[in-house]
Amino acid sequence: MKSSKNKVTAFFDGACAPINPKGHLGIGCYVVYEDEVIFEYSGYEPASNKTSNNVAEYLAFEKVLEFLIREEMQDERIEIFGDSDLVVKQMNGVWRIKNGLYVEVAKRCLDYLNEFSDIVIKWIPREQNSQADLLSNVEFENRGIKKFEKPKEHPKKGSSEYEYIEYLRLKKKFEGK
Repeated sequence: MKSSKNKVTAFFDGACAPINPKGHLGIGCYVVYEDEVIFEYSGYEPASNKTSNNVAEYLAFEKVLEFLIREEMQDERIEIFGDSDLVVKQMNGVWRIKNGLYVEVAKRCLDYLNEFSDIVIKWIPREQNSQADLLSNVEFENRGIKKFEKPKEHPKKGSSEYEYIEYLRLKKKFEGK
């Protein structure tokens, strides 16, 4: 997407892998001003009991806001795009910030938003956020962290793979895990 003169356009995305919650966080964002990328960020947070995809999305959004404030761009016309329904709707006041691992960073973002005079936050489909998505995954690749993948088809009953999975399931049940 191209920006017009004196308009700032930003994109953000976050990911949690290989599990969500409690996985590693990938954070990606970039900012465009006068048709030029002026900021690009790929970040990482280690897995912990305080990580989730929503935390990652908010951290990416926060990086955009921090950059814009640091560069004293609060009075520019700004559009920020992300594929997180939660972030977009909460930051626009459509949804309340209730509870969750993301609450602390969400509240910081709300405070930052008060510093801007002309800012719009819009939801876009994941397909239109591919560059921010790539940036959010850079550190996973650098660190050899596998992304969450959709499960394969269930193995056929009677196959050795099926029997092994069934063995593991029963073993966990027996051991009380």
